Amino acid sequence: MSYYNHMNDQPDKRLKCSSCGKPFNYTISDGSMSGEHDWAPIVCPWCGSHNGKVHGGATISVWTSKIE
Repeated sequence: MSYYNHMNDQPDKRLKCSSCGKPFNYTISDGSMSGEHDWAPIVCPWCGSHNGKVHGGATISVWTSKIE
């Protein structure tokens, strides 16, 4: 992918799971430039619990990773 596809990516953020209490990072990638919008859940990589959601374009993606 080119740099253009990642211009709207946001830097990693830390979050503490509301269910298991373990910390994790999450990254949001929103390469969409269209007028469509969607929501994507933030899912804990430890227990699979939903920890909110983020709003973005039609191609929004959320990646999570464990902090050991």
